[in-house]
Amino acid sequence: MNKKFYKDGNNRLTRRAALSTSAKVAIGAVVAVGAGVGGYFAGLQAAPKEVVRTVTVPGATVTQPGVTSTVTVERTVERTITAPEKRPKEVRVAVFSHYEDVPRKVMAPYFEPRFGVPVVFETVVAAESRDKYIAAHRAGTSPYDSLELWATTVQEMADRGWLVDLTDWVNRMFGPDRGAIADVWEAATYKGRIYAVPDKIGCPILQWNKELLKEAGLDPERPYEWWKTKNSINEFVEYAKATTYEKGGVQYWGYVDQWGYEVVVQYSIFAQMFGGKLMDTTKNQPWGEPAMNQQPAVEALQWMVDLLHKHKCIDPASLTYNWVFDFLPGYLQGNVAMVITWPFVTHVSENPEQSKIVGKTGFAPNFAKETTASVDGTEFFGVSKFAPNGIEAGLLWLEHVTSFDMQRRQGLHGVWAPIYKSLLTDPDITKTMYEAPVIRTSYEYPHSNFWTPDWERWTDILRKEIHAALRLEKTPQQAMDDAARRIKEEREAYTS
Repeated sequence: MNKKFYKDGNNRLTRRAALSTSAKVAIGAVVAVGAGVGGYFAGLQAAPKEVVRTVTVPGATVTQPGVTSTVTVERTVERTITAPEKRPKEVRVAVFSHYEDVPRKVMAPYFEPRFGVPVVFETVVAAESRDKYIAAHRAGTSPYDSLELWATTVQEMADRGWLVDLTDWVNRMFGPDRGAIADVWEAATYKGRIYAVPDKIGCPILQWNKELLKEAGLDPERPYEWWKTKNSINEFVEYAKATTYEKGGVQYWGYVDQWGYEVVVQYSIFAQMFGGKLMDTTKNQPWGEPAMNQQPAVEALQWMVDLLHKHKCIDPASLTYNWVFDFLPGYLQGNVAMVITWPFVTHVSENPEQSKIVGKTGFAPNFAKETTASVDGTEFFGVSKFAPNGIEAGLLWLEHVTSFDMQRRQGLHGVWAPIYKSLLTDPDITKTMYEAPVIRTSYEYPHSNFWTPDWERWTDILRKEIHAALRLEKTPQQAMDDAARRIKEEREAYTS
């Protein structure tokens, strides 16, 4: 790099200088990242203890020196890497089975050429990952340098002190505002510190069968507007009622949902639509304080009860459906008008081998009460404090999986949404991942899961009380008051 760009006494490219240089400097910095790190590790014996290199984070919102307003610019962020005592012989990564094709086939071929270190993957079933990780870490060991994590596991392992605090690393990599990345950091944050980084994002969105709406005399294009229309939830109900009927011995339903084991997740969406919360995570951190018995959340539960018992436009079997694949057959068969579910269903519904509604579907952010809303389904990677090849080995994988280049390749793969906002509207990516712009829009509105270290415990209590209300055993207010009381009582027992 031309030395005229170095501005401080240590011959480093300062942030101020980087922001004021031409686009060529930013591009050069990216190239330097790809070429320089492998060389750094290859010559580790002669390397200084600390080296500085720059990475480019696209589209971050920053205040440029001498400019009074904030503008979106190409940001170069400096970070200092402390050389490990030994060169890692490998980097060991636990990766979820449903995601492993991307790390193995899309990202791994670029890892060793970039860093000079091989990456070794072990496949873990996501639903079994928590128990597997907890068992190892209780013994003070970890088979992995970096672990793929569900949000609930991030919170629990951070609470137990088993994950590396990544806050400073994240701030150096992405800037303190992290403006280039979708708003997914709540789940990775414990007591104000960050313990994991996102590798892919996603949230439930509204999907519908246009043909069923049209047959009922409804405008099949209207749901595209609901997310930006206050109180469109009422129009949704009318659409659901109009598309619930029996014809030719076949029952058609206006709406179907997963209100069994996953009912808390779906309730989170509706509560936020009504302007409410299930847990106020700004208080009594990291535990939060129950808020499901406050008026907005109670009204949301009353709406769910009415949908089931008053309007009778949701398949009552929804109370037994525990996840998307339980109710998906009816939707793909063409017997259900509308669902709120994960974006991948937009692709399944267009697969003629699996679906009878090919070419008949629409999708958009969810309808609105006070606002549209969803829940965050991001998955993460963290670094174990017991990383067998050292913490720096785990950080290498985090840098690779979150790099703009690898995230773009992930997006082009067409299955898992990238973490960068700009990539969610990249024309090359949206050719195959056509739902990506809807995901980006959804993340601009409430999408909290109200994560806490005891999320599994308090949601189990809440699930039972929601079901009591849906079975008309309690009023929504009684059920939510009981949930809040029981959560507080149990917390007093296990936090004391």
